[in-house]
Amino acid sequence: MAQNRIKIAHILGSRLESLSGGDLVILNLLKYLNRNIFEPYVINFFEERRPGIPLMVKEARERGIKTFIVNAKGRFDLGTVRQIKRFIAENKIDIIHCHGYKADVICALLPKKLNIKKITTLHGWWIGKSIKLKFYNWLDHLAIRNFDKIMVVSEPMKIALIRRHFPLERVIYIPNGVDLDWIHSANGEQIREELNLTKDMFIIGIIGRLSKEKGHRYLLMALKDIPSAVLLIIGNGPLEKQLKKMAVRLKIKERVIFLGFRHDVNSLIAAIDIFVLPSLTEGLPLALLEAMAAEKPIIASNVGGIPNVIKDGETGILIKPKNPTLIEKAIIQLIDKKDFAHQIASNAKKLVEDSYSLKATTKRYEEVYFEVLKRHYN
Repeated sequence: MAQNRIKIAHILGSRLESLSGGDLVILNLLKYLNRNIFEPYVINFFEERRPGIPLMVKEARERGIKTFIVNAKGRFDLGTVRQIKRFIAENKIDIIHCHGYKADVICALLPKKLNIKKITTLHGWWIGKSIKLKFYNWLDHLAIRNFDKIMVVSEPMKIALIRRHFPLERVIYIPNGVDLDWIHSANGEQIREELNLTKDMFIIGIIGRLSKEKGHRYLLMALKDIPSAVLLIIGNGPLEKQLKKMAVRLKIKERVIFLGFRHDVNSLIAAIDIFVLPSLTEGLPLALLEAMAAEKPIIASNVGGIPNVIKDGETGILIKPKNPTLIEKAIIQLIDKKDFAHQIASNAKKLVEDSYSLKATTKRYEEVYFEVLKRHYN
């Protein structure tokens, strides 16, 4: 192991029992990061009052990553800044890599005398018209304005920041990358047996946090008039009870399976027939790329970075958001036109394998780390 490795601390907030898409992106990055050159850390600020260790920390430790948990007493606990400052100084961290607006704000408050480089990855935007959500977006943009580098996961996000007068040379587009080995090691048949899904059933899958911006309710509405379809909902979140009640109200409860957070997402993707992502806003979701890599036909909203990879009629079907009728028509089209479904799925798989591999993404992050330290990347 080389001496004087570059020390990088990933800073984020996490939940006790689940992983966000951003968490998975970090874990994937850490998997392929060159440990001969880089020494990664995970700093996790944890707000939940329940005792326990956040799942993100457990996963990082299993991968041999050094971790530090900060028990925050509130959303903006200044004691968190002091604890992180002390950790950075004691461990001689070179770069802090933030994920999420809370981490961005905390890192913005760290004193300059620490002499560290600050970078962030923006995994998406807050959506909604409430003053609170607008404030979060404003605060995040204020916090990162003086960061050394700002990574975004989609081209539209980069354009949005440049329009807000962020310097072009500091905003870098790095798409999420797919762990192709993990995707190809999946066992879909085992999942179908576990869930008692017969071969004649048409299985639709959606993966993501159960929150407003993911648009689950529109998919449930679309499912109402497709009696041959079964829906697997993978993920958890604040809308779980509401969505379950909606399934009952629409009389589709028996055809909707809520699976919660799962580690075997690769096998769940392998078990489905099509993947639907009816989001209202997105960066470039990892789950979408994973479904493409698994050669599943895709139906997705025409928002955020999705049109960068889903070309309508070529690598999937694009639809307007908030439109259950269009979702229903697209599902029926894929059921009825199997050759078309196979072709767009094959095209999507090739695109991901050629341009969105995790190894390529990790190399790009390594280049950024060297760039901010003004060192040469070999």
